[in-house]
Amino acid sequence: MTALDYLAGQRVRIALQSHAPFAAATQAVYETLKALREGTSPKNSGHRLVRTHRPCDARGGDQGAQRRIPGSEDVSGVIRHVTISGRVQGVGYRAWVEEHAVSRGLEGWVRNRRDGSVEAVFSGPENIVADMIAVCSRGPVSARVGAVQAETGNSDLLNLRRAGERFSVLPTL
Repeated sequence: MTALDYLAGQRVRIALQSHAPFAAATQAVYETLKALREGTSPKNSGHRLVRTHRPCDARGGDQGAQRRIPGSEDVSGVIRHVTISGRVQGVGYRAWVEEHAVSRGLEGWVRNRRDGSVEAVFSGPENIVADMIAVCSRGPVSARVGAVQAETGNSDLLNLRRAGERFSVLPTL
């Protein structure tokens, strides 16, 4: 596949070698994220940061998506402590919650509880947190959400996150 003259003689017009561009893209993403984690702005890191997004919920769109600055330690907005009951464990619910919370720029964590429920903490602008709670009540297709209870939380709840993470998936409690 590297003998381009031979391939041209065989009337091959395009030879895709996908591993090379994929490896370069992966390395660029890694270096950019590493620079951001270390506090270097994208302009000064030598890497271009291209912001893309996609609708994260076909029913709700991406109206709650926003960009959060990594390393910002201030807790702005509201904090809600949420308990989701029903058939929500063993169906990827925690990963699903993490994906949706991160896409909305929320801080917090999610974990399974031994009683079969899922517990989460969301912190951010009030309207985005409210949207996230509404999304949790629908859940992924494989889950059967029975009830969602939300109450006001405090900043101490955010201390349960893993160091350096804005949103964590925690072990079962």
